Amino acid sequence: MKESGKVTRIIGPGIAEVEIKASSACAKCGICHFDQGGTLSIEANNDIGASADDAVEIDIPEGSVVLSSFLIFIFPLVAFFVGFIFKGIAAGAVCLALYLIFLYFYDKNTKTIPKITRVV
Repeated sequence: MKESGKVTRIIGPGIAEVEIKASSACAKCGICHFDQGGTLSIEANNDIGASADDAVEIDIPEGSVVLSSFLIFIFPLVAFFVGFIFKGIAAGAVCLALYLIFLYFYDKNTKTIPKITRVV
């Protein structure tokens, strides 16, 4: 998924903070939380050497967007219903809790960083 934004600051070597505005795809997704002005700041790989205040295009891997959607919306329901089918509502709640613990650690250890593809 390609988005346009503006580099607000350089965080470190090869990493920049990019401010993007909510697009139509963002409105449908709803995973990110935008501020009152409809902007979001994210970190992106800056292999091309963009500097602060540059207008840039970033690429967010589509596979990671789809996987994130499944991890957040679909798999918790699956975990609950698997436990519910085998042992009832208490087991469903336990399976859901275990899945949420897994998701917490997965999120801490896995980081998908968008990449700046070009300066506009």
